[in-house]
Amino acid sequence: MRGGAETLISRDTFDDTFQPLDAPSGDPMWSWAEVQSQERTHVWTIVTGDDGESAYASPGFHIVNVEGYVVTTQPWTDETLDAVWWERD
Repeated sequence: MRGGAETLISRDTFDDTFQPLDAPSGDPMWSWAEVQSQERTHVWTIVTGDDGESAYASPGFHIVNVEGYVVTTQPWTDETLDAVWWERD
């Protein structure tokens, strides 16, 4: 994950800025088979946090702690930070 908790994008900001798309199945997360042909800068990997009680959307393709993928209408850039996907209260 890039940056610490103080440098994460909120889920609301992520949704508003990058506009995630539902997978063809209607699910918010996409499978590897569904994203592998997508433009790299529109794919985010949902990864679980080290604590197991949070998940983050990280720009690009990753292979560790992967829960699934998200495709967005707006591309990320090299300066884009990770986003909170969910956190346990």
